[in-house]
Amino acid sequence: MAVKEKQGESEEIDWNVENEVQLFFAMNGHKPV
Repeated sequence: MAVKEKQGESEEIDWNVENEVQLFFAMNGHKPV
């Protein structure tokens, strides 16, 4: 169970990081400072 939970967390973190980076770039393009 612990192994499965760790794997799921790792995948979630990877997805979150990529999603956040994309969101950051999209926000920069939408709201030029």
